[in-house]
Amino acid sequence: MNHTVKLELKTILPDSKALIAIMVTENATGKMIPDAQLRTNFNQPQCKQQLNQIFIDSFVDTIFTSLSKQEIEAYLSTPPKGIDERIWEQAKLENPDPQRFIPVPLIGFKALNHRFKLQEKEIHQQQLRLKQMIDNVSSLESNISQFKAKFEECRRKHNNLSYRVLHKMIAQEVQRKRTMPIQAEEDKLRADLEVIQAELNVPTKFQGCLNELMSQLRQMQCQNPLIGKISFDKSSMNEYLQFLNEENRGIMNLVEILKKDIHDISLIIGKKSTI
Repeated sequence: MNHTVKLELKTILPDSKALIAIMVTENATGKMIPDAQLRTNFNQPQCKQQLNQIFIDSFVDTIFTSLSKQEIEAYLSTPPKGIDERIWEQAKLENPDPQRFIPVPLIGFKALNHRFKLQEKEIHQQQLRLKQMIDNVSSLESNISQFKAKFEECRRKHNNLSYRVLHKMIAQEVQRKRTMPIQAEEDKLRADLEVIQAELNVPTKFQGCLNELMSQLRQMQCQNPLIGKISFDKSSMNEYLQFLNEENRGIMNLVEILKKDIHDISLIIGKKSTI
């Protein structure tokens, strides 16, 4: 390709139309094709037919010729006819963007009415653009919500697969360790588990602490009668019950894991004894 074409959306117009800037640059020299040459190419039969097919017979070429710096200075130096020089100077001082805008005089009600209609048209276009941006933001928020839901689903699947892989690895490791002698780390783990099991089996240790706590609670209730009269609402009771159930499940799971580990260690010790 010898040329690079760049399209830039300038303004959205009513009736499903838009103002688009078309810029063509030569790849070899990096120079931009002049506007007049572009218009000549657009008016060629083959190119014009292709543009009409793309834009459904609604393509209209318009050339916006930019003024040179000298022409702008000459225009600003002399006030237009019918405009006081002080008003013209004030208009130049109040120009919000001198690099892009120049003051244009309005003479007569017809020109003022035309400017007012242009402003209404611009406001309408900005409202349409704002509505389009709001719709795009809503669509993006919906896409983000869907992505979060899919991400959570993938995360749950990943956790499930990770647990299954870990379970298989543990089973495979147990099978592999059965034919091997007990290592120092495993012997230490067995000793630690036996100590924990012994502490759990002592009836006076944990049971004694629980009995002591119960006696202290009864003593506090006797000293302060309001303690027994404290009431909880239904939602708070449900939260407490849910928390206690979760704690109970956690303790039961821990006990099951300890029992399973002790059983595995017993199997390993028995296997070593037979060997």
